[in-house]
Order: sequence, then C-alpha cells, then structure tokens
Amino acid sequence: MPRRLETDPALARLDTLVHALDVGGEPVPEAAGFEAILTGVRASCADDDQVLAAMMPVLDALYTAFSQEIP
Repeated sequence: MPRRLETDPALARLDTLVHALDVGGEPVPEAAGFEAILTGVRASCADDDQVLAAMMPVLDALYTAFSQEIP
C-alpha cells in the first residue's frame, strides 16, 4: 500500500531538512552536506530548471535512505 504524502515519515524528514535550510528551525544533521551539494549544483547550473534536475537524484537518494530507517 503506498504511503500518503501527509503521513510519510521519510517525506516529513525531507520537509524538515528543506525547511531548516530555507527559514531555519529544527537542526537537521544532514543539512550541512545537503547545503554544500546544493551550493555546488547552483554554481554549475545556468537556471533553476537545471538545479532542480540535478538535485532530484540527491533528493530521491535521501528519501530512500530516510525510508529505510523507518520500520
């Protein structure tokens, strides 16, 4: 059975990570590494569409890792 977006713990962790980097909030251990990757991707891309395309595999990998940590 697929998880609902509103109740998906792995997605909630990604939300907390992005929120912490965007406006602050709860500290997230992965934030520094994610921010470093995002900084490098932004520097190597010409526009936001390219940034999004480059970051999707990173977000997918984090989602998968967070999903494996949840029983």
